[in-house]
Amino acid sequence: MKKVVFIQHGETDKPGLFAESVCRSRVALEVACPYSGEALPASLDLFDGLAVGGGAQGAYEEDKYPYLTQNQLFRYGCGLYGLQFHLEMTPEIFEEMLVGSDDYLAGAGTDPEQLRSDARRFLPPLRETAEKVFSRWAALL
Repeated sequence: MKKVVFIQHGETDKPGLFAESVCRSRVALEVACPYSGEALPASLDLFDGLAVGGGAQGAYEEDKYPYLTQNQLFRYGCGLYGLQFHLEMTPEIFEEMLVGSDDYLAGAGTDPEQLRSDARRFLPPLRETAEKVFSRWAALL
């Protein structure tokens, strides 16, 4: 059985739909959480694939995080893809991300209820797209 490790960089940066899709593709998934002090795998030799989750930084924060790129999707070679949009998003992860964000959202002029409404509208079709992308990626392993 093929095996993938997902590096999770925060409590709400879970693998979500990625996990569901690769596991349905009969690929074993290991999640490593270095943000909580967990050690990363000593070697990637035991894995057929690597997925690295995001973090609290936003793609627009290049001045604060100069290693960020504005490319939202890129491919390198046959099996390495970079995604900077939350294709793994589930309704549960979305709600977790909103917890404690009221002040931040208000400061940005964003209504949390409008975000929830948009999520109810856009997350169902995202699930279908995510399944296609992640299962096809798993097939490349």
